Amino acid sequence: MSFLSTQIAVPLWLLLLIVAGLIPLFFQALSWLKSRGILDKTDIVIDARMTTIIPIKKQAETTKKPKHPHAAKILKLLVRKGDQGMLLQSIADTLGVDSNTASTELRYLETKKLIEIIEGMGGDKFFLTQVGKNYCGMKGYKS
Repeated sequence: MSFLSTQIAVPLWLLLLIVAGLIPLFFQALSWLKSRGILDKTDIVIDARMTTIIPIKKQAETTKKPKHPHAAKILKLLVRKGDQGMLLQSIADTLGVDSNTASTELRYLETKKLIEIIEGMGGDKFFLTQVGKNYCGMKGYKS
């Protein structure tokens, strides 16, 4: 136990040499982390006294485009039509998009069980399912 309580005299120049050797290693480690994408330039700020590292909260990232931007609009259209349903082309025309985009959105809504497709002589008609009606009611989409 006496070893731990023993004081060792270390010259100041030796301490400065040790610290001077550790600082470049610290910055080298930081640059390695940045090159790997683990840290951004804005992730940390080093205190001027070199005593603390202060994390910075990242700003909210820019909003990403939703994968299905017209899905909510289609649901609102179908709510307004009620039990009449709508044809693909009329949905596309109302939204102002091409029929391929509208078809992609409708297939997405079908996989989520929010709409159903009824095949007919004039083309496929799209209707809200009961799950879709409940979802639209919960979201506040009114007819």
